[in-house]
Order: sequence, then structure tokens, then C-alpha cells
Amino acid sequence: MNLLRKRIVMLSVVIGGVILAGILIFLAGRSELTIALFAAIGGVVSLGGLIWGILSIRCPHCGGFLPLRDWFLEYCPRCGENLEHPRESTLPPR
Repeated sequence: MNLLRKRIVMLSVVIGGVILAGILIFLAGRSELTIALFAAIGGVVSLGGLIWGILSIRCPHCGGFLPLRDWFLEYCPRCGENLEHPRESTLPPR
């Protein structure tokens, strides 16, 4: 999975958790306990997506963490390698 897809999955899960909490709170009664419970469920889903994104969005060359907000980053800020293209082979051509 490339970096853009990982970012899209992370953002979808985070937003999905917020929407899930909103829908559950809207459909459920207005008691404070159900609101707190459904808000916690949505928060856990969103937090899980964020943690997954932090752990999985890494440079394929050096393994360094990449910023979550920079969607179209071309080069790793840590090693300077191109993120979209794999490293070229150092073997001589045959």
C-alpha cells in the first residue's frame, strides 16, 4: 500500500469514528450515559485510526516517521530519498 492510500485510510477511519459517534448519539436517547458511551466508542475508533497512521506512515527507505499532514511529500525529510519511486539498483546492468 502506497503512502497516499495509507493517509486516506487513516483519515477515513478518524472521520468515520467521529461520524459513527454522531450517528449513534443522534439515534440513541438523550441520556448522559449513552452520549458518553457512544462518544467514547467513536473516540476509540478515531484514536485507533490515528495510531495506525502514525505507526504505518513511514519512509520505505530508512523507516523514519513521516509527517501526517503533508500529503504530497516527495522526499523523506530524514534521509532525502524519493518516496514515490523505489531506490534504483546499484548492480551494474547485464
